Amino acid sequence: MPKSSGRKQERDQLSSWYLRRSTQRTLIILVLAIAGLGVEYCRDDGGRGPSEAASTDRDRFEDQVFRIDHVIDGDTAVLSDGTSVRLIGIDAPEMVPIQQCGAMEATQLNRDLIDEKTVTLRLDPVETRDRFGRLLVYLERDETIVNVELVRSGWVCAFPFGDTRRFRDAISAAEAEARAAGRGVWGDCPPVPRGCPR
Repeated sequence: MPKSSGRKQERDQLSSWYLRRSTQRTLIILVLAIAGLGVEYCRDDGGRGPSEAASTDRDRFEDQVFRIDHVIDGDTAVLSDGTSVRLIGIDAPEMVPIQQCGAMEATQLNRDLIDEKTVTLRLDPVETRDRFGRLLVYLERDETIVNVELVRSGWVCAFPFGDTRRFRDAISAAEAEARAAGRGVWGDCPPVPRGCPR
């Protein structure tokens, strides 16, 4: 075999290798770019910055009346429009992965108070969404703040989120009352569930 034909074959193989390598890099870059766009599109705030997302939430939800479609647990529910809401300033015993003492009672109480009922949404001046994208709300029903009533029952604990302020004093007072009376987790749950102050 002549030398020139061997070199040509070698150049063709090398050229083919570079072409495959270049195509692989292009595909990887394309996949990463598409994935990045997907992540940006799926962000909780719709790609807007935190203050713009909070402003949109306030425009859409603040002081609005919604029907609760269903209750998930002692501090989470879903609105009739499909929006998942987390009652702010409180923490209920967990149902999963391991059911904590008081979880069933807190969930049932939340169902009794709001399931399939109409409520008015109140937002905190500081935060509107949690890290899971749930809308952070205080729920008002019949001129009563549901978050406060859940804590007053003793089955739910006060749990301030970050710098949240609205109703903080009322929630703290409700917890002090429940603790003093030994209601709910404060009397029936040794030990008190994680998330509740000891």
